[in-house]
Amino acid sequence: MKTLLITLLLTATVAVAEVPSLTSADPLGEELTFDIEVADGVEWNAESIANWLIITGETSGTGPETITYTVARNSSAEDREGQIKVTVGPKDPLNEGLIAYYPFNGNANDESGNGNDGTVNGVTLTTDRNGNKDSAYDFDGTGYIDCPDGAYFDGDFTVSGWVKLREYSNWGRLIDFANNGLTANPFQINPHVTLTLSAETSGQPRGDVTGNPFVRSGASLPLNQWAQVTWKYEKNTTSLYINGEKVTEETWNIPPAAVVTTDNWIGRSNWENTPTNDERTNGVLDD
Repeated sequence: MKTLLITLLLTATVAVAEVPSLTSADPLGEELTFDIEVADGVEWNAESIANWLIITGETSGTGPETITYTVARNSSAEDREGQIKVTVGPKDPLNEGLIAYYPFNGNANDESGNGNDGTVNGVTLTTDRNGNKDSAYDFDGTGYIDCPDGAYFDGDFTVSGWVKLREYSNWGRLIDFANNGLTANPFQINPHVTLTLSAETSGQPRGDVTGNPFVRSGASLPLNQWAQVTWKYEKNTTSLYINGEKVTEETWNIPPAAVVTTDNWIGRSNWENTPTNDERTNGVLDD
């Protein structure tokens, strides 16, 4: 999964349990089991950290589950100790392929190490949601941040950011990564990945990827207070979250194409000069 962070990732407590700490089995590969005891709907991921400890069943899922595994033959005379690590909670997108990370710590630099530094156009540094000076950007409805040309999306992805909106700008964006958008024909299809903070002036986030129906929240973002928006696409399922709570989910059949986009903006839409008359975001983006 590729991850594009405008500010930071989905905040969720991740608890880690390692089981079993010691185990033994028939040398011919007797299948063993242990139970993952979590509440319904809670995500988990299992990983063997010993090459002779082999998981034979599911390695991820939600809710209670039984893990099956085998122990390979011990070719030495020494005892072995191995572990299967079970991570409870959402996967950390940082481990799934970080593409860009913009914490806005005094600038619009990409701190993922991939060099996708943003160029500031009319937005100003301000205090972030934790009271840190010059650690967020104020978008006044005219400015935006321009990100370099590149192929940011290819298959599964996560986009996340903290926002404090002053108004529901008409189709105001968190991100809009496209090639010219729909400058001539509002129904022309160009490669695009867009996360709207306000579909029309509703305050409802909406995600769009070329070739798919949109995914739109039924809940609105609050005005004049911080909220975290997260958009995920994974295994043909796309979901929107507000403050860590899933607000909508849709099935998509077409992942983003691995193409280079040239108009990659934070806080600005590629659809400004079309009948939808998209506006630029009016609010603060924080890390």
